[in-house]
Amino acid sequence: MHYTTETDELTNVIAEIDENEAEETIREDAEAHWDGDYEMQEYQIGNQTEAYEELKALDIDDEVNETVLTNAHDNWGYEFDMVLYEYENQMDAYHEIEALDTDSDDKQAILDEAEAQWGDDFEMVLYEYENQVEAYEGLN
Repeated sequence: MHYTTETDELTNVIAEIDENEAEETIREDAEAHWDGDYEMQEYQIGNQTEAYEELKALDIDDEVNETVLTNAHDNWGYEFDMVLYEYENQMDAYHEIEALDTDSDDKQAILDEAEAQWGDDFEMVLYEYENQVEAYEGLN
């Protein structure tokens, strides 16, 4: 995958969320999920707030970061711990893909096909690539 770097047009979707709205939603979700269990409410609020703050502080310096963060937010909304989890896993997979040694035209074709099939779901691109290469090598 090839992305351009246009830093003046990139957005951290989490930093765009109003802080009061984020805090209110975090609190309401914790109260609804853990009605009457104040210890768990406190834990969830702390966990979600910490994830929100970490995400809000991310430096979105390229299109990959922006796309991955936006996709994670689209998938998980205000469940900031899950947004962070998905963001980190997707970025790890992206970096693994970038470091791949596609030492043959066949391996490059396998990677191209995985990217065409899974787009910017880098975990699935990597998973598909690794499985297909393993099968390819088993046949050759």
